[in-house]
Amino acid sequence: MSNPPRCLLPTALALVATAWALHGCADPPFPPANVYDAAFTTPASIVGFPDTFTAVGQYAQLTLVTDEPLDDVPRRWSLRRVDTARCDSGCGELNVDRLTGRLTATPTSYVRRWEIRAEIGAQLYRDTVVLRQIPRSFQFDCRFCYPTDGFNAPLPFSIQSARLFDANGVALRYQYDTAKSAGASLTSRDPTIVDHVDGVWRSRFTEGSTWLVRQQFGQTDSVLWTVRQVFAPRLTCPDSAALSDTVRVNISVVDATGWPMARPVTITWRLTLWRNSIPSSRSISLDGIFIPTEAGYWEALVLGGRNEVRCGVHVQ
Repeated sequence: MSNPPRCLLPTALALVATAWALHGCADPPFPPANVYDAAFTTPASIVGFPDTFTAVGQYAQLTLVTDEPLDDVPRRWSLRRVDTARCDSGCGELNVDRLTGRLTATPTSYVRRWEIRAEIGAQLYRDTVVLRQIPRSFQFDCRFCYPTDGFNAPLPFSIQSARLFDANGVALRYQYDTAKSAGASLTSRDPTIVDHVDGVWRSRFTEGSTWLVRQQFGQTDSVLWTVRQVFAPRLTCPDSAALSDTVRVNISVVDATGWPMARPVTITWRLTLWRNSIPSSRSISLDGIFIPTEAGYWEALVLGGRNEVRCGVHVQ
């Protein structure tokens, strides 16, 4: 067998080298990863949001972080409420933009737990978040503040008199009293008029007005409250008197139940002389004594509580 011509040997060696080089650069015999294949899996986590949304309007930009170079694969975001507690209205919602993954909270005072979902291809990733409004400020609301009649009685001071707001200044849709649970301090500028006794605002034993003060969330607000006693004065005048006599108008006071009151009350006296149907004012002492100096009908009037009573004396 004859040897090949020398001119053909370099050509053969070049072909062998080229074939080896092409074999060395070829892809391995494995199928490429495909996120649209249900059998494909890769670890990932949802990041970019707090565990709890605590105020209306709070938002977060969600991101799905994976260990694979899947940045070009679109993400689809969705939500599912986990809890099933009933709420007639104002339960609160989380809104999510399906394309961008931006979460936004809406008003609620109910705790709501949500499942966040992110999809890439056939893969579904989940995480959870809690939605609720937490009060961060308050304002005393005097819609329920009006004068109280009677001593040592609970004030009709509704818990709604303190309006609560979240961190963004949005009023909580469902108000509830945080005086005990959130460390409020409740005091009265004058405890003899109104005081906070065993968790209840009570009128005490003095008429007048005082400021009720609430301190909470690092702020202070107050409302003005007036207390006055409910009583009914009763007057007794002599039927007639002579000029220059000392006339005493007897007064007794009973409370709202009809029992005589021994404690001092605030009353206002008025004395009027009627002559020919023309009234003119006269002076009378605080204890109901006056001396008539003219003939006519002398009428004594007392204002006390919400009552007005009169009696008269004919002077000749």
